[in-house]
Amino acid sequence: MSRLALREVARSSLNLARPEALYGLARRLRYHYRFHASQVGRIERGPEVRISPMADFRNGDRIRIGAATRVGEFACLWAGDEDGSIRIGKKVLISPFAFVTAFDYGLRADEYVMDQPGRPGDVDVGDDVWIGAHAVVTAGVSIGRGAVVGAGAVVTRDVPPSAIVGGVPAKVIGHRG
Repeated sequence: MSRLALREVARSSLNLARPEALYGLARRLRYHYRFHASQVGRIERGPEVRISPMADFRNGDRIRIGAATRVGEFACLWAGDEDGSIRIGKKVLISPFAFVTAFDYGLRADEYVMDQPGRPGDVDVGDDVWIGAHAVVTAGVSIGRGAVVGAGAVVTRDVPPSAIVGGVPAKVIGHRG
């Protein structure tokens, strides 16, 4: 567990005489098990992969992570509920609070968003990619080898190799090297 998580548990345990504190601690532990501990074991991953204990995963059996990749705190990889997969290459940096999803909702105006059929799409992240903090990668996107996704960018289209993208929606703003 990270220092922040241990500090939170210690703070909660000081107030365990109060039922709401005990309930809150139990909820946090259940959430951690459901979206981290139980999912990490399902992920196919290469050697030397480091995953923050605070990272979240959905449907880990459809997530593959290449060797020596790092997944930061509070990053979320969501492979969708029924279809869609996420493939992460080797030596990829996924920064804290990044969100990668292989599932989107429809956007028709004549129906509630949550009532529309989902749109799954595989996400493919090449080797040596850096996904910045708070970046969002949407379903059906491929990110080429050596690309950099700037902090806070929303990637809705494919990113070419060695490109640096940023903005909402993400656009090429430069190239590595």
